Amino acid sequence: GETLYQLGRLDEALAEFERAADQTDDRELLAESYYNQGTTALGTGDAAERAKVVSGVASQIQRSTPADQRASLLRLVIIAKAERPQTRQDAAAILSKIGPKAIPAVLNALASARPGSRGPWVGMLESTLAKMGARAVYPLVAALRYAHQSADKAKAAIGPLVRIGTPAVASLIDTLNWRKQFSHDAADYARRALVGIGPKAVPGIAKKLLGSKHPDQRLVGA
Repeated sequence: GETLYQLGRLDEALAEFERAADQTDDRELLAESYYNQGTTALGTGDAAERAKVVSGVASQIQRSTPADQRASLLRLVIIAKAERPQTRQDAAAILSKIGPKAIPAVLNALASARPGSRGPWVGMLESTLAKMGARAVYPLVAALRYAHQSADKAKAAIGPLVRIGTPAVASLIDTLNWRKQFSHDAADYARRALVGIGPKAVPGIAKKLLGSKHPDQRLVGA
Protein backbone atom coordinates (compact mmCIF):
# COMPACT_ATOMS: atom_id res chain seq x y z
CA GLY A 1 0.00 0.00 0.00
CA GLU A 2 2.77 2.42 0.90
CA THR A 3 4.56 1.81 -2.42
CA LEU A 4 1.37 2.38 -4.38
CA TYR A 5 0.79 5.61 -2.42
CA GLN A 6 4.29 6.87 -3.25
CA LEU A 7 3.65 6.10 -6.93
CA GLY A 8 0.51 8.21 -6.84
CA ARG A 9 -1.83 5.25 -7.44
CA LEU A 10 -4.18 6.36 -4.68
CA ASP A 11 -7.21 4.17 -5.43
CA GLU A 12 -5.06 1.03 -5.46
CA ALA A 13 -3.23 2.12 -2.31
CA LEU A 14 -6.50 2.72 -0.47
CA ALA A 15 -7.79 -0.71 -1.50
CA GLU A 16 -4.57 -2.32 -0.27
CA PHE A 17 -4.77 -0.56 3.11
CA GLU A 18 -8.41 -1.65 3.45
CA ARG A 19 -7.43 -5.24 2.65
CA ALA A 20 -4.72 -5.12 5.30
CA ALA A 21 -7.23 -3.91 7.89
CA ASP A 22 -9.58 -6.78 7.06
CA GLN A 23 -6.83 -9.36 7.52
CA THR A 24 -5.50 -8.44 10.97
CA ASP A 25 -6.73 -8.49 14.56
CA ASP A 26 -3.58 -6.77 15.85
CA ARG A 27 -4.74 -3.45 17.32
CA GLU A 28 -1.54 -1.59 16.43
CA LEU A 29 -1.51 -2.82 12.85
CA LEU A 30 -5.23 -2.10 12.58
CA ALA A 31 -4.73 1.46 13.83
CA GLU A 32 -1.85 1.96 11.37
CA SER A 33 -3.97 0.65 8.52
CA TYR A 34 -6.85 2.99 9.36
CA TYR A 35 -4.38 5.90 9.57
CA ASN A 36 -2.93 4.97 6.16
CA GLN A 37 -6.42 4.79 4.68
CA GLY A 38 -7.11 8.27 6.00
CA THR A 39 -3.93 9.92 4.76
CA THR A 40 -4.33 8.25 1.36
CA ALA A 41 -7.80 9.78 1.08
CA LEU A 42 -6.58 13.30 1.89
CA GLY A 43 -7.57 15.85 -0.72
CA THR A 44 -10.09 13.53 -2.39
CA GLY A 45 -13.88 13.75 -2.46
CA ASP A 46 -16.19 16.68 -1.78
CA ALA A 47 -15.88 19.10 1.12
CA ALA A 48 -17.96 16.97 3.49
CA GLU A 49 -15.95 13.84 2.73
CA ARG A 50 -12.66 15.67 3.15
CA ALA A 51 -13.78 17.13 6.50
CA LYS A 52 -14.72 13.63 7.69
CA VAL A 53 -11.29 12.27 6.71
CA VAL A 54 -9.52 15.20 8.41
CA SER A 55 -11.41 14.60 11.66
CA GLY A 56 -10.87 10.85 11.48
CA VAL A 57 -7.11 11.05 10.94
CA ALA A 58 -6.68 13.71 13.64
CA SER A 59 -8.62 11.56 16.10
CA GLN A 60 -6.56 8.49 15.21
CA ILE A 61 -3.28 10.33 15.76
CA GLN A 62 -4.42 11.76 19.09
CA ARG A 63 -5.21 8.24 20.34
CA SER A 64 -1.89 6.77 19.23
CA THR A 65 1.27 6.29 21.29
CA PRO A 66 3.76 9.20 21.56
CA ALA A 67 6.20 7.46 19.19
CA ASP A 68 3.46 6.82 16.62
CA GLN A 69 2.27 10.39 17.00
CA ARG A 70 5.71 11.75 16.18
CA ALA A 71 5.96 9.52 13.11
CA SER A 72 2.46 10.48 11.95
CA LEU A 73 3.06 14.19 12.44
CA LEU A 74 6.31 13.98 10.49
CA ARG A 75 4.50 12.29 7.62
CA LEU A 76 1.76 14.94 7.66
CA VAL A 77 4.35 17.73 7.49
CA ILE A 78 5.99 16.01 4.51
CA ILE A 79 2.57 15.73 2.83
CA ALA A 80 1.89 19.40 3.59
CA LYS A 81 5.16 20.35 1.89
CA ALA A 82 5.10 18.13 -1.17
CA GLU A 83 1.61 17.04 -2.20
CA ARG A 84 -0.97 18.69 -4.44
CA PRO A 85 -2.80 21.77 -3.08
CA GLN A 86 -5.97 20.06 -1.79
CA THR A 87 -3.96 17.34 -0.08
CA ARG A 88 -1.66 19.95 1.49
CA GLN A 89 -4.68 21.84 2.80
CA ASP A 90 -6.14 18.72 4.41
CA ALA A 91 -2.79 17.78 5.98
CA ALA A 92 -2.52 21.31 7.40
CA ALA A 93 -6.09 21.08 8.72
CA ILE A 94 -5.20 17.88 10.59
CA LEU A 95 -2.11 19.48 12.11
CA SER A 96 -4.22 22.42 13.24
CA LYS A 97 -6.82 20.12 14.82
CA ILE A 98 -4.15 18.22 16.73
CA GLY A 99 -2.93 21.50 18.19
CA PRO A 100 0.22 22.14 20.26
CA LYS A 101 1.45 18.55 19.99
CA ALA A 102 2.01 19.24 16.29
CA ILE A 103 4.09 22.38 16.87
CA PRO A 104 7.55 20.74 17.13
CA ALA A 105 7.12 18.91 13.81
CA VAL A 106 5.81 22.02 12.03
CA LEU A 107 8.46 24.29 13.53
CA ASN A 108 11.23 21.87 12.58
CA ALA A 109 9.97 21.88 8.98
CA LEU A 110 9.89 25.68 8.87
CA ALA A 111 13.33 25.91 10.47
CA SER A 112 14.84 23.52 7.93
CA ALA A 113 13.51 25.44 4.93
CA ARG A 114 16.27 26.93 2.80
CA PRO A 115 15.88 29.90 0.41
CA GLY A 116 15.66 27.65 -2.63
CA SER A 117 13.09 25.34 -1.07
CA ARG A 118 10.69 27.93 0.33
CA GLY A 119 7.33 27.80 -1.39
CA PRO A 120 3.60 28.30 -0.65
CA TRP A 121 3.84 25.54 1.97
CA VAL A 122 5.80 27.90 4.27
CA GLY A 123 2.94 30.38 4.56
CA MET A 124 0.47 27.52 4.90
CA LEU A 125 2.36 25.96 7.83
CA GLU A 126 2.77 29.37 9.48
CA SER A 127 -0.99 29.82 9.12
CA THR A 128 -1.51 26.35 10.61
CA LEU A 129 0.35 27.39 13.75
CA ALA A 130 -1.42 30.75 13.86
CA LYS A 131 -4.83 29.03 13.80
CA MET A 132 -3.94 27.42 17.13
CA GLY A 133 -4.02 30.95 18.58
CA ALA A 134 -3.07 31.43 22.22
CA ARG A 135 -2.33 27.70 22.61
CA ALA A 136 0.68 28.10 20.32
CA VAL A 137 2.15 31.19 21.99
CA TYR A 138 4.12 29.51 24.78
CA PRO A 139 5.98 26.93 22.62
CA LEU A 140 6.67 29.51 19.90
CA VAL A 141 7.97 32.11 22.35
CA ALA A 142 10.05 29.36 23.96
CA ALA A 143 11.74 28.92 20.58
CA LEU A 144 12.72 32.61 20.72
CA ARG A 145 13.96 32.39 24.29
CA TYR A 146 16.21 29.48 23.44
CA ALA A 147 17.56 31.05 20.28
CA HIS A 148 21.06 30.23 21.49
CA GLN A 149 20.20 26.55 21.00
CA SER A 150 18.61 26.94 17.56
CA ALA A 151 18.57 30.25 15.75
CA ASP A 152 16.72 28.63 12.83
CA LYS A 153 13.80 27.63 15.07
CA ALA A 154 13.73 31.09 16.62
CA LYS A 155 13.56 32.71 13.19
CA ALA A 156 10.88 30.23 12.10
CA ALA A 157 8.72 31.12 15.12
CA ILE A 158 8.56 34.85 14.25
CA GLY A 159 6.17 34.48 11.31
CA PRO A 160 3.52 32.47 13.19
CA LEU A 161 3.75 34.80 16.20
CA VAL A 162 3.17 37.80 13.94
CA ARG A 163 0.12 36.05 12.50
CA ILE A 164 -1.21 35.24 15.99
CA GLY A 165 -0.93 38.91 16.88
CA THR A 166 -2.42 40.30 20.10
CA PRO A 167 -2.43 37.05 22.15
CA ALA A 168 1.36 36.86 21.71
CA VAL A 169 2.20 40.44 22.72
CA ALA A 170 2.50 39.99 26.49
CA SER A 171 4.84 37.00 26.21
CA LEU A 172 6.96 38.79 23.62
CA ILE A 173 7.29 41.83 25.90
CA ASP A 174 8.29 39.55 28.77
CA THR A 175 10.98 38.08 26.54
CA LEU A 176 12.39 41.57 26.02
CA ASN A 177 12.39 42.25 29.77
CA TRP A 178 13.96 38.92 30.63
CA ARG A 179 16.92 39.25 28.30
CA LYS A 180 19.29 38.65 31.23
CA GLN A 181 17.85 35.14 31.51
CA PHE A 182 17.88 34.55 27.79
CA SER A 183 20.23 35.53 25.01
CA HIS A 184 20.30 39.00 23.47
CA ASP A 185 19.28 37.28 20.23
CA ALA A 186 16.06 36.19 21.94
CA ALA A 187 15.21 39.80 22.78
CA ASP A 188 16.02 40.85 19.22
CA TYR A 189 13.74 38.17 17.75
CA ALA A 190 10.96 39.20 20.15
CA ARG A 191 11.38 42.83 19.06
CA ARG A 192 11.14 41.77 15.39
CA ALA A 193 7.93 39.89 16.13
CA LEU A 194 6.43 42.91 17.90
CA VAL A 195 7.35 45.14 14.97
CA GLY A 196 5.71 42.61 12.65
CA ILE A 197 2.52 42.60 14.72
CA GLY A 198 2.45 46.37 14.33
CA PRO A 199 -0.38 48.58 15.69
CA LYS A 200 -1.98 45.65 17.56
CA ALA A 201 1.10 45.49 19.77
CA VAL A 202 1.02 49.18 20.71
CA PRO A 203 -1.46 49.00 23.65
CA GLY A 204 0.58 46.28 25.36
CA ILE A 205 3.87 48.12 24.82
CA ALA A 206 2.38 51.43 25.99
CA LYS A 207 1.01 49.80 29.15
CA LYS A 208 4.42 48.36 29.94
CA LEU A 209 6.19 51.68 29.33
CA LEU A 210 3.73 53.67 31.45
CA GLY A 211 4.10 51.22 34.32
CA SER A 212 7.89 51.38 34.38
CA LYS A 213 10.12 54.05 35.96
CA HIS A 214 12.98 52.96 33.72
CA PRO A 215 11.56 52.10 30.30
CA ASP A 216 13.33 49.33 28.47
CA GLN A 217 14.97 50.84 25.40
CA ARG A 218 14.11 47.74 23.40
CA LEU A 219 10.45 48.44 24.14
CA VAL A 220 10.88 52.04 23.06
CA GLY A 221 12.56 50.84 19.89
CA ALA A 222 9.81 48.36 19.16
